[in-house]
Formats: sequence, structure tokens, C-alpha cells
Amino acid sequence: MVSSQPQLLLVHAGLTPEAQGQLAQSFALVELDLRQWPEPAQLAAQLDLMGEQLSHVQIVVIAVPMASIAAEQQLDTLWFEACFEQIFATCKFAAQRLMNLEHPTQLVLLQSVMGEVGHPAAVSTSVLAGATLGLVKSLAKEVARYQVTVNAVALGNAPSLGYQLYLDDDYARLFKMTGLGSEVTAQQVNAALVFLQQGGMAMTGQLLRLDSGMVI
Repeated sequence: MVSSQPQLLLVHAGLTPEAQGQLAQSFALVELDLRQWPEPAQLAAQLDLMGEQLSHVQIVVIAVPMASIAAEQQLDTLWFEACFEQIFATCKFAAQRLMNLEHPTQLVLLQSVMGEVGHPAAVSTSVLAGATLGLVKSLAKEVARYQVTVNAVALGNAPSLGYQLYLDDDYARLFKMTGLGSEVTAQQVNAALVFLQQGGMAMTGQLLRLDSGMVI
């Protein structure tokens, strides 16, 4: 039986099944795990697999990998370059496939709010998140004519999704007292995805913050 829910393809790098289910609870979920950080030849095979899933999809969500998921990776220039190359290739492939569909579709990138505010203990991931935002804005203008929107959801502290900010004790005490920067849940991300999906073509090239006030 075909689900009446809109189909969501989640491309990620190691999200737990529980987190996936909560993030996509309003959708019919199809997921593709790029956790192995594949070489170009392997990535091509993964992208071909993704292409097979896109004929009926309404929304593609690409979770930009953060350091807490890539705990065993060396966070240096090579890590950044490999991550962004993978993100760029995946976005390009998804956008090209979505452009050929006859119904409006959406591409959403999850990234860290550190791309806007930076963080002294997480320079590599801050740069990666910032570069992703530039990609969203440019790609949105390029594919709008094909009924494809491109947006980003910037996350603050969302440990269940791998977006763990590196905060010192003073920040932690402040957040506990005021709620500023409190934990963002996968269910809240789901609500943001529903909002974007229901908005259709009215919203593209935008950054939707789920950061509990990290950026005001």
C-alpha cells in the first residue's frame, strides 16, 4: 500500500534509527546513510541508489555532517574538503534529479548555526556550515524555475542529531537559567520540515533557525 504521507529522502552520515524516525515522523521515510565517507567511486554508487528513490519524493533532507558524528575523523583541511565535496556532489545530484520531476519538490540542508556565529573550538565545522549556507542560496536561484526550492535549517544544540555545540561551563549555566540555547529535538526539526513542505514554492534560499535563541 502506498503511503498517503509525502515521501522524504533523508541523506545522512550516521543518524540513529530513533533520530531518523523522530525527524521524519510526518513523512514516509526513505534513508540513505553516507556514514562511510565514501571515495568518489563509492559515492557515485550511493548517488545512483538515491536516484532510484527520487521518482515520488516530495522533500530531500541532507544532514550536513558535524564533528560529533565524525568523532573518529581528523578535523583538518582534508576533512573539510572531503565533507564539502560530498555535500556538493550530493546536492548537485539531488537537484538535477528533482528538476526532472513533474511535481514541486524541496531540498533542505540541515546544518549548524555555527555557520553564522562561529565557534573558537570548532573552526572546521563552522566553516563547513557557513559554506553550506552559500551553496543553499546559489542553488536556490539556479533551480527555482524547475519547481525546486532549496532551504537550510540551522540547528543549535541538537545532540540527538549530532549537532552538539562545544560550550564552556559558564555558557552551560547561563543556558540552564534562561533557556537560551536549550536542546533542540528531532521532533522540532520535523515540525520545521513540515512547515517548509507545506509552504511549497513560497520560500526558497532561506535559513530557518532552530537554535533556541543562539542568534538574535
